[in-house]
Amino acid sequence: VLMVQREVAERIAAPPGKMSYLSVFVQYHARVRIAFPVPAHAFEPDPAVESAVIVVEPYDADDRLDPETEDQLWRLVQAAFRERRKMIHNVLSRQLPIDGTRVTAALEAAHIDPDRRPQTLAVGEWLALREAIGPIGEDRRRAVEPLAVGAEGRLQDAGPGERAVLALEHRVEAEHELLLVGEVVDHVVA
Repeated sequence: VLMVQREVAERIAAPPGKMSYLSVFVQYHARVRIAFPVPAHAFEPDPAVESAVIVVEPYDADDRLDPETEDQLWRLVQAAFRERRKMIHNVLSRQLPIDGTRVTAALEAAHIDPDRRPQTLAVGEWLALREAIGPIGEDRRRAVEPLAVGAEGRLQDAGPGERAVLALEHRVEAEHELLLVGEVVDHVVA
């Protein structure tokens, strides 16, 4: 049982359609539900955010994939959420070192419409897709050029500026989610 910021609780316990890397990761490891909200006025002084109590019930260890297969699962999920508002077929074809025809065949075998978005897939669908797609080769993520800050403290264009900023925002969001995942897993294990 944990108390976290309400928005974090909602992300962790999100249903398909609102899933994120964080919700897939936590829900792979445990059943999660929001027990009840905790209003800001329950604290002294009142914080600027509301909280929620979540119940995290870990699955048995024998329900887990072996470490190598689990690593492949997280590479697949992470690749898809790099462009979470894009169609799953397109994003996986771009983000993974896998031919587009193999992605199409895996989606078909897992009974997943290639036009769906990553946030619509449930944990079981990710597991079925990982099984259907098979081994994933070397990680081919493109490095994002660092953003330069000018003398006035403003961002300078680093090539295609908007793309660089969006990539940086996505990287910060992903790192924040991973920190939250680490905190949740540490609490569950303890």
